[in-house]
Amino acid sequence: MNPLLPSVMDIALSAALFAVFVLTIVALVSWVRTPLPSRGAAALWACAILLLPLLGAVSWFTSQTYRSRRATQT
Repeated sequence: MNPLLPSVMDIALSAALFAVFVLTIVALVSWVRTPLPSRGAAALWACAILLLPLLGAVSWFTSQTYRSRRATQT
């Protein structure tokens, strides 16, 4: 048995949780800086980012990429 395995898994889990935390903070900063068409959309995005940290942040950045591509095509 390898006694270091639990420590390595603990470090990996801590690193993953830290990465999700940083991604959530970056998504919130991006959300604050982006003008949204309505307060309802802004509130919905804030709830998604805060309540579903990984999924909400990834969705936010995906939608921003789609929105910027659509804006440059028109």
